[in-house]
Amino acid sequence: MPSKILLVDDEPKECFKSVLETVGLSPILLADNGEEALEVIERERPNLLVLNLLMPKMGGEEVLKVLKAKGLLDSIGVIIWTGFDDGLTRERILSNYSIDYYLDKPIDMSNFVDKVKLVLSKRQKPPQDINQRN
Repeated sequence: MPSKILLVDDEPKECFKSVLETVGLSPILLADNGEEALEVIERERPNLLVLNLLMPKMGGEEVLKVLKAKGLLDSIGVIIWTGFDDGLTRERILSNYSIDYYLDKPIDMSNFVDKVKLVLSKRQKPPQDINQRN
Protein backbone atom coordinates (compact mmCIF):
# COMPACT_ATOMS: atom_id res chain seq x y z
CA MET A 1 0.00 0.00 0.00
CA PRO A 2 1.47 3.41 -0.92
CA SER A 3 2.11 5.89 1.86
CA LYS A 4 -0.26 8.85 1.93
CA ILE A 5 1.21 12.23 2.82
CA LEU A 6 -0.93 15.19 3.89
CA LEU A 7 0.59 18.67 3.44
CA VAL A 8 -1.21 21.29 5.55
CA ASP A 9 -0.43 24.96 5.07
CA ASP A 10 -2.29 28.14 4.20
CA GLU A 11 0.60 29.08 1.89
CA PRO A 12 1.23 27.50 -1.53
CA LYS A 13 2.43 23.92 -1.18
CA GLU A 14 2.15 22.61 -4.73
CA CYS A 15 5.92 22.79 -5.31
CA PHE A 16 6.44 20.44 -2.33
CA LYS A 17 3.79 18.12 -3.71
CA SER A 18 5.49 18.11 -7.09
CA VAL A 19 8.94 17.37 -5.63
CA LEU A 20 7.61 14.52 -3.51
CA GLU A 21 5.83 13.02 -6.51
CA THR A 22 9.01 13.39 -8.58
CA VAL A 23 10.90 11.20 -6.10
CA GLY A 24 8.14 8.59 -6.23
CA LEU A 25 6.14 9.50 -3.14
CA SER A 26 2.38 9.56 -3.60
CA PRO A 27 -0.43 10.13 -3.11
CA ILE A 28 0.10 13.63 -1.78
CA LEU A 29 -2.98 15.19 -0.19
CA LEU A 30 -3.42 18.92 0.46
CA ALA A 31 -5.27 20.99 3.07
CA ASP A 32 -5.27 24.75 3.66
CA ASN A 33 -5.98 24.77 7.41
CA GLY A 34 -6.41 22.57 10.44
CA GLU A 35 -10.15 22.02 9.97
CA GLU A 36 -9.57 20.71 6.44
CA ALA A 37 -6.67 18.61 7.72
CA LEU A 38 -8.86 16.81 10.26
CA GLU A 39 -11.45 16.11 7.55
CA VAL A 40 -8.77 14.68 5.23
CA ILE A 41 -7.25 12.62 8.06
CA GLU A 42 -10.67 11.14 8.82
CA ARG A 43 -11.38 10.35 5.17
CA GLU A 44 -7.94 9.33 3.86
CA ARG A 45 -5.94 8.21 6.92
CA PRO A 46 -2.51 9.46 5.81
CA ASN A 47 0.72 7.93 7.08
CA LEU A 48 2.41 11.31 7.38
CA LEU A 49 1.15 14.76 8.33
CA VAL A 50 3.30 17.77 7.35
CA LEU A 51 1.79 20.58 9.36
CA ASN A 52 2.21 24.34 9.59
CA LEU A 53 1.55 25.90 13.00
CA LEU A 54 0.01 29.26 12.10
CA MET A 55 -3.04 29.00 9.84
CA PRO A 56 -6.54 30.50 9.69
CA LYS A 57 -9.56 28.67 11.17
CA MET A 58 -7.49 26.10 13.08
CA GLY A 59 -3.74 26.10 13.57
CA GLY A 60 -1.35 23.20 13.68
CA GLU A 61 -1.09 22.98 17.45
CA GLU A 62 -4.87 22.62 17.69
CA VAL A 63 -4.71 19.77 15.16
CA LEU A 64 -2.09 18.07 17.31
CA LYS A 65 -4.31 18.47 20.39
CA VAL A 66 -7.26 16.81 18.62
CA LEU A 67 -5.12 13.94 17.33
CA LYS A 68 -3.56 13.42 20.75
CA ALA A 69 -6.97 13.46 22.47
CA LYS A 70 -8.25 10.82 20.03
CA GLY A 71 -5.15 8.66 20.56
CA LEU A 72 -4.02 9.04 16.95
CA LEU A 73 -0.83 11.03 17.36
CA ASP A 74 1.35 7.97 17.94
CA SER A 75 0.05 6.23 14.82
CA ILE A 76 0.76 8.99 12.30
CA GLY A 77 4.09 10.55 11.39
CA VAL A 78 4.27 14.30 11.97
CA ILE A 79 6.64 16.89 10.57
CA ILE A 80 6.09 20.47 11.68
CA TRP A 81 7.12 23.12 9.17
CA THR A 82 6.80 26.70 10.26
CA GLY A 83 8.06 30.20 9.70
CA PHE A 84 7.21 31.08 13.30
CA ASP A 85 9.57 30.19 16.09
CA ASP A 86 9.75 32.07 19.35
CA GLY A 87 11.68 29.26 21.03
CA LEU A 88 8.91 28.67 23.55
CA THR A 89 6.56 27.32 20.88
CA ARG A 90 9.17 24.87 19.61
CA GLU A 91 9.88 23.68 23.15
CA ARG A 92 6.16 23.30 23.94
CA ILE A 93 5.44 21.37 20.74
CA LEU A 94 8.41 19.05 21.17
CA SER A 95 7.64 18.33 24.82
CA ASN A 96 3.86 17.88 24.51
CA TYR A 97 3.41 16.05 21.22
CA SER A 98 4.88 13.02 19.56
CA ILE A 99 6.32 14.56 16.40
CA ASP A 100 9.13 13.31 14.21
CA TYR A 101 10.73 16.58 13.04
CA TYR A 102 10.36 20.31 13.52
CA LEU A 103 11.56 22.23 10.44
CA ASP A 104 11.97 25.99 10.09
CA LYS A 105 10.95 27.83 6.93
CA PRO A 106 12.33 28.48 4.45
CA ILE A 107 12.49 24.75 3.90
CA ASP A 108 15.58 23.16 2.35
CA MET A 109 13.95 20.86 -0.22
CA SER A 110 16.61 18.14 -0.08
CA ASN A 111 16.47 18.00 3.73
CA PHE A 112 12.66 17.98 3.58
CA VAL A 113 12.55 15.02 1.20
CA ASP A 114 15.07 13.14 3.35
CA LYS A 115 12.98 13.72 6.49
CA VAL A 116 9.78 12.61 4.73
CA LYS A 117 11.45 9.39 3.58
CA LEU A 118 12.83 8.71 7.06
CA VAL A 119 9.44 9.14 8.71
CA LEU A 120 7.68 6.99 6.13
CA SER A 121 10.25 4.23 6.52
CA LYS A 122 9.35 4.09 10.24
CA ARG A 123 5.57 4.30 9.78
CA GLN A 124 3.85 2.09 7.27
CA LYS A 125 0.37 1.63 8.81
CA PRO A 126 -2.46 4.19 8.43
CA PRO A 127 -3.85 5.62 11.68
CA GLN A 128 -7.01 4.31 13.34
CA ASP A 129 -10.43 5.75 12.60
CA ILE A 130 -10.41 9.35 13.88
CA ASN A 131 -13.93 8.87 15.26
CA GLN A 132 -12.97 5.83 17.32
CA ARG A 133 -13.16 6.48 21.05
CA ASN A 134 -10.75 4.96 23.57
